[in-house]
Amino acid sequence: MSGRGLFAAIRTLTLAGGGALGLTYWSRHNYDMVLRKKEFDTKAHKDTTKPGIKIERQVEPKTRVWFRSSEGHVESSILPKSAATSLMRERLRHLENRRAEIRSSTAADVKKNVNGVFENIEDRIGKFADWYFSYPTTYKLLSTASASVARNIFRSQPEGYTMGDAVALDVVKYIQKKYELIVLRPELNDRKLERAFLASFQHMQREYHRILDEEDDAFRNSVESETTHTEPLAMENITMDVDWASQLNKINSVVAGHEKGPEGAGVGAALMVGGAAVGKAGGLAGLKGASIGLGKAGTGAATKGFLGKLAAPFATKAVSAGSVAGGTAAAGLLAGPLGAVAGAVMGLGADYSINAGVELLQRESFEQEMREGLRETRDTWEELFNEELQRVLDVWMSDTVLLMSMHLDGGLATEGAEVALEQIVGVE
Repeated sequence: MSGRGLFAAIRTLTLAGGGALGLTYWSRHNYDMVLRKKEFDTKAHKDTTKPGIKIERQVEPKTRVWFRSSEGHVESSILPKSAATSLMRERLRHLENRRAEIRSSTAADVKKNVNGVFENIEDRIGKFADWYFSYPTTYKLLSTASASVARNIFRSQPEGYTMGDAVALDVVKYIQKKYELIVLRPELNDRKLERAFLASFQHMQREYHRILDEEDDAFRNSVESETTHTEPLAMENITMDVDWASQLNKINSVVAGHEKGPEGAGVGAALMVGGAAVGKAGGLAGLKGASIGLGKAGTGAATKGFLGKLAAPFATKAVSAGSVAGGTAAAGLLAGPLGAVAGAVMGLGADYSINAGVELLQRESFEQEMREGLRETRDTWEELFNEELQRVLDVWMSDTVLLMSMHLDGGLATEGAEVALEQIVGVE
């Protein structure tokens, strides 16, 4: 093969390899963007936070009893043959009353402990507002949007998506990261939540021990020999898998609720001239879209939620600057991506004088809506804590009822003491 032929072959292989790598990168970029856009556009994000305690039933029931429920239906449960005796009814009714008392006191303890964690988190909302309304942040957010424009301006976006979508998602991602670091602080609060959960568990176990202390020594010995319910729980048996990503989605879904900002096709140009502080006001005031280069971002990920509304003005400004490139008075000296950045930055000239005014008008409602998102998270976690702790309490109490039946009846076991025992209609 001649030297020229060899060179041509090498060039062909190089181009083919480079093209394959480029196609792989482009495909990966588009795939990631579609997933991110879908995540932001989702109206409801399920919180997959899952506290767990490894405690299960340890006593086997033996006898089935048929009873009439409060609705009048005949149902069945596992009970001892002697459960209908007055002594058994009295003891089981007492245990059921104690179960209700523990359930109530544990719920109150969970509320106290979870609120303690969230008091510290809510205290940092002001710091996040300080960051967002600070003058340097105006430049940083616009810089993030402009850098995204530079990355995406020559990229082919997935079908149905615009460059504005990509820019808006990048800005929202940056704001989310700051929210996570300033407010949520998972590295610290993950451990605090675990301690809060453990404290409520220990409260519930102390209350359970008081039930056993009310009984005779023989019964307490029976519980201790047949179960591990009275033993301290090993830390490896307590799990706390916190879904921090879901919390970002929750704050993003809090609608800003302000409808005082500019609307329509001129928004992008107005933001260019007025500067990014005007952009902040427009974002918090319910910016609904801009026709200049933003496309679907104005009604999609860019403005859909609370963080999206914070990001939208900066995405709009950067994309608008990219659209007019170097042909406007603001960016007449440069063209292409550099012109986009320069035009946007020049639009910030009058920002400093109105930045404080924007904060004065918007900050109170800004912080209020963030608190609403955090309270929703707090209520969800409180509910999840209670569900798992009540499950454990039911395990303890059901086993206790079984052992109480064995203790009183000389060997037969029971399950489901919550049934109305006076309504028993048959035993098999």
